[in-house]
Amino acid sequence: MNYQIIEEKITSFNPISLAGINEQQVDLQNRIDSKYLIHLENFIALLDHIKEDYLLLEIEGRRVQRYETLYFDTEDYLFYNMHHNKKAHRLKVRIRKYVENNLIFLEIKEKTNKSVTEKRRIPLPYFPQNLMELKSVIEEAGINIEEEYLQPQLWTFFQRMTFVNPVYKERMTVDINLFLKNSESELSCENLVIVELKRQKTNSDSPITSWMKNNNIKVAGFSKYTIGTALINQEVKKNNFKLKLHELRNRFNFDSHQNAL
Repeated sequence: MNYQIIEEKITSFNPISLAGINEQQVDLQNRIDSKYLIHLENFIALLDHIKEDYLLLEIEGRRVQRYETLYFDTEDYLFYNMHHNKKAHRLKVRIRKYVENNLIFLEIKEKTNKSVTEKRRIPLPYFPQNLMELKSVIEEAGINIEEEYLQPQLWTFFQRMTFVNPVYKERMTVDINLFLKNSESELSCENLVIVELKRQKTNSDSPITSWMKNNNIKVAGFSKYTIGTALINQEVKKNNFKLKLHELRNRFNFDSHQNAL
């Protein structure tokens, strides 16, 4: 029912195209990225609060875009453990499909020990589930781990909306209906809404940041791969995530949606 309400509410937003969003880009060197985790019911209230101030991305008449992502890792979860153990150097390898556009990319995201994040994005003609099919692409991307040791470890499915405020030069992506799946289990995170806000450092509070403060919602980190793996996989080490996992389960009732395949 809540998703039907969201569909009804977003029809009241004025649209903006991809070209229009590109015209609103600001310098990445002068931008703040903030992530918030809110309940689906709170998001419905947020939509009412911002409907006069924000435009909603529309692509070929669609205001909600679907994403399908397959994350790869070693058998012993090297990439996951880099994050869990708070290593400065971190790596993620994934294949992502933008469903409506049928666009598929191999994406490699690497954070160096100098706190610099590098992201490489390589278009693919199809969606392989075995990286051996991409041997030459992997080599060109400069991944240091042999591709035969990288295995498919986690699927994520979600829907995304993108809101833009031209006055504040602010952009907000909202991910809803997150669904996690691996070879043994699946988890529906339907009450969780992941909000990521990009705005200029020089800006004062915007309608969104003010709403977050008024509702006592604080900035919170969330990685779909690392936290998703910790939520769904019983075998991985998760000592450093225990408090976050406990909070997520309590706030969003994840356990009630988990089923073995």
